[in-house]
Amino acid sequence: MVMKIKQCLLRHINIPFNVTFSHSSYSRSTVEGIIVEIHTEDGLIGYGETLPRDYVTGETHTSVVRHLLKNVFPRLNKKTFLSWQDTLDWLELFEEHIPELSKHEMCVKAAIELALLDVHAKVLNEPLIKLLAEYQPSAKKIDNIEYSAIYSSGNEKVYQKYNSVFAPYNFRQVKFKVGVDLEKELEMAKQLKRDHGQSVQLRIDANEAWNLEQAIKSLKEFSKLGVVCCEQPLPANEQLLYPALMKEVGSYIHLCADESLCTIDDAKWLAANKAVSVFNLRVSKNGGILNALKIARIAKENGIKCQLGSQVGETSILSRAGQILAVLLGDLIFHEGAFGRQLLSNDICNTPVEFGSDGLYFVNSLYEDVGLGLDICINKLTEVTTLIEI
Repeated sequence: MVMKIKQCLLRHINIPFNVTFSHSSYSRSTVEGIIVEIHTEDGLIGYGETLPRDYVTGETHTSVVRHLLKNVFPRLNKKTFLSWQDTLDWLELFEEHIPELSKHEMCVKAAIELALLDVHAKVLNEPLIKLLAEYQPSAKKIDNIEYSAIYSSGNEKVYQKYNSVFAPYNFRQVKFKVGVDLEKELEMAKQLKRDHGQSVQLRIDANEAWNLEQAIKSLKEFSKLGVVCCEQPLPANEQLLYPALMKEVGSYIHLCADESLCTIDDAKWLAANKAVSVFNLRVSKNGGILNALKIARIAKENGIKCQLGSQVGETSILSRAGQILAVLLGDLIFHEGAFGRQLLSNDICNTPVEFGSDGLYFVNSLYEDVGLGLDICINKLTEVTTLIEI
């Protein structure tokens, strides 16, 4: 079915957190992100979201806004897509259509892809996940997603604040931030076992905090306490050290690439060099759902597991995109996101995408509602965002 684009709009998101979130690279108490709206001539609207992080993809809020307004929107405004396949083909050649982008500027593509797929699925009056299932036909069927609790770095007061939020949900998987003070973080691992039960599955995220020697020492200690996986132990620019770290610790703890895994080329290098055992897929930093699916295929071909990551401060748009990715793949070992109002003081939906008891989210609704399946509240959207003009 033909889709004619009438206009593209850009919104700046500003939503305070209920609690400050910190790790070794950054601390934030509010989310500043970007929402793209694509309007069709028929009055339908598609929504995309991205959260640029300069320490991940090298992109900034300013650079993403500039590219969208100056380079992308002029090529999309008034454009006609003749079919669903035409939209997929245009996204496949996105970098050719927008030559001003460098290969690591994934956030621009992510926001545009989500908005385009959302609105074209609405044109077709179909749930987006059904349309993408044809693109990813071998998925294992799942009826729920089990999310992990994520603890920020911080002192005992910060820990207790997070614990008071997460305790009622009976999470079976917990990740916490490390890389600041090893002894305190080892104690935190013990405390999490006491608070969540000895059977809780623990993971850590170092956010590039260690050098090779520190990583080897720290991971040996954490593994003794039952930690099963560590994200991004070394800086992304120390990529050549990852195979050496895998040889040292890979037999007893998973190493997960996050900041080191933004592009498809990153995935190919990590796989070819046996640098990690897990890929962390995040829709925003990987350039959208379609790119993330390609990265997951590379992982599967090379015996690498995948998990669903999230950007701190996602609204329901990115949370839903992550859910669609997780359901299409069906075999992710960990899931993060859907914090909704547990982290954000507000959201853009009447019914925000957020986990429930035991960290579970049942995915039946993904197959019932058209597009991304979100009930965007215009009043809430205008309350937490500001239109950005050229």
